[in-house]
Amino acid sequence: MRRISLVLMFLSLATAQSPSTNSYAEGSDTAAVRRQMLALRSAELQYDVSSAAKLLADGFLLSGADGNLYTKERFLKLVGDKSNPLELFDYSEMEIHIYRATAVVFSRLHEKGFMGGKPYELNGRPTWTWIKRGQVW
Repeated sequence: MRRISLVLMFLSLATAQSPSTNSYAEGSDTAAVRRQMLALRSAELQYDVSSAAKLLADGFLLSGADGNLYTKERFLKLVGDKSNPLELFDYSEMEIHIYRATAVVFSRLHEKGFMGGKPYELNGRPTWTWIKRGQVW
């Protein structure tokens, strides 16, 4: 994901239920998850640790392309780190599958910025998992 080619994985899923998606109209849960994804992207672009923290569960884990796991605390340090600026951080081709109180988001990520003063560019396919607690994703 951010600055060091990290791919986000919240939790693993173990369900055989088929997803409830609609090709023509986006349901309210799908729209809510899309809003959460865009809110997290916005927080990262603005280095807004407080807003990002509100979106992530305490048990949040991020699996990095470097093989490391990042806790919520460690991830938020990356969000607030302005020393490695982003030029581009964009999700596209977002496909959201809802399984009861779990949403799995597949997307394309294009990220471009500087790390350690050197430019980098990442094109990836992260998978995100959102869990609905009460009425909130």
